[in-house]
Amino acid sequence: MGNKNNNNYLRQSYLYGFLIYLYNLYQASAVRAGCLAILSKCDEKFKQSAILYYFNHADDVLSAAWENSLLCRVLTWLVNLPALILNIWYQAWRATFDDSFFARLVFRLGDETAIAESWLIMALWVIPYAAWNNAYSLMAFAFLLLLFYAGAMRNNNLEINLKHIGFYPVAFFIIIFIAAALSYFRRALRIGHSQRRAERV
Repeated sequence: MGNKNNNNYLRQSYLYGFLIYLYNLYQASAVRAGCLAILSKCDEKFKQSAILYYFNHADDVLSAAWENSLLCRVLTWLVNLPALILNIWYQAWRATFDDSFFARLVFRLGDETAIAESWLIMALWVIPYAAWNNAYSLMAFAFLLLLFYAGAMRNNNLEINLKHIGFYPVAFFIIIFIAAALSYFRRALRIGHSQRRAERV
């Protein structure tokens, strides 16, 4: 009841009436029409600008540049180089590897890399973020890479094609790898410095 009386009092006040008068005056003014025209023109120019075009098509441009880039080809060759070397080793010692139970077991596990990858993805979904560490992701990726190399050792048709993986996942992994390496390097330096200080004491 009190709020209703307050609202009625406000609507009947001179200040409220004055503000409504100014609002109606602005709505019908040339100032408002000019501001809207300027904003509309700016919006039209921005939509036609090279900056907005770049951000709208950055993924397409970057993907096309990545697929045809020398960096993509070099990194693809480097990441598949261990598989190539292992396959040459397998071809040279084929009879020995084929007669070995453990070698056949490793090759079989390498053929199931996709299944191991699906289990890893499920683990990432299930395990709470607070209990996870980027080092675990790095070790899991290294394990999947070893499984892939085990499968590619016998099957030379297997390869990692970074062109199809895309620029962003490759860049993300490189950043994570560099960050983890620098983190462990700094930790090792800190431990070594602490040990030398303890020896001096």
